[in-house]
Amino acid sequence: GPNPSSAHAARGRWSTEARRHLLRHGTMPLRTGQFAIKAERGPNLLANAGIQDGAAGGFPAGWGWSKKASEASRIEVVADQAHAGARCLLVAPGPLPPGAKTGKPAYVAPGPTMPFQPGAAYRFAVWMKAEDGPANVSVEAFSWKKDTHSWLTETSAQVTDEWREFELLVRLPTVGESAYRATMDRLWTRLTFRPGSARILVDDVSLREVEMMDEWRAWQS
Repeated sequence: GPNPSSAHAARGRWSTEARRHLLRHGTMPLRTGQFAIKAERGPNLLANAGIQDGAAGGFPAGWGWSKKASEASRIEVVADQAHAGARCLLVAPGPLPPGAKTGKPAYVAPGPTMPFQPGAAYRFAVWMKAEDGPANVSVEAFSWKKDTHSWLTETSAQVTDEWREFELLVRLPTVGESAYRATMDRLWTRLTFRPGSARILVDDVSLREVEMMDEWRAWQS
């Protein structure tokens, strides 16, 4: 079979040669596709981040919008089991239709929507916990305009029965990049919940502007 130590050595040689190559071509900005935060700055840009405003049984005051997966879905503020404070948001997408392998998801968009600043970077974070089984939740940021453009970045959150913070690092496209469109004027954050038996609790959302490391330093770290 393969020799693990030889494979490790081969990877080490490749890494060394790759770094030498990149250093030799260091006159151009390095695009590794890796990002890391250098520092957060500014306030939380999302309203009612701890879901303390608004009545139990309703939708969080100041948030954007939601869409149920089906009539069986529940999306409402509850007055127990919060990560912090007295309230959190319960999202129960509901079961799959009988015999179906996939179904429409439920959506929740904190608010407000943000002006789209080309090239800006953000950290979108949310605390979540699942009851009645684990859940896969998509943590997203997007810009969309009907018949004009649709841009989205996301990460998959594996939510379990313990409160945990999940984050998405977002860098907006800027002029000259293939993903950029001149019609991009608004930025949304969103959570997408797949149908299933799990009930997901959501609390303490935040969106803060960040200063990112350059891609070369992020790749090295």
